[in-house]
Amino acid sequence: MATNIQVGEVGFAFRITLNDADGVAVDLSTSTAVNIVFLRPDGDRLVVDADFQTDGTDGKIEYLTQVGDLNLAGGWKMQVSVSYPSNGLLISDISKFKVGAVI
Repeated sequence: MATNIQVGEVGFAFRITLNDADGVAVDLSTSTAVNIVFLRPDGDRLVVDADFQTDGTDGKIEYLTQVGDLNLAGGWKMQVSVSYPSNGLLISDISKFKVGAVI
């Protein structure tokens, strides 16, 4: 992630496209839950509900940060989990990003 993110930033949009191993967008439209799990630098987890950017068929989701989400500077990790009623659970690869300190 090349964008600068700062501690305390509210309204930062995490926009993610989920693709399968062949690079084809994953159809999320029939999922029952789409969550992003953030692992903070101190080891605490933050689990949030993601929204579809469109209708979910294009694999595009987003989450806008809220007050208190980005509370620590340092290296963060995130992973998406998608629940389907009949197919079980889809788990994405882990992505890493940094949150910068503020003065």
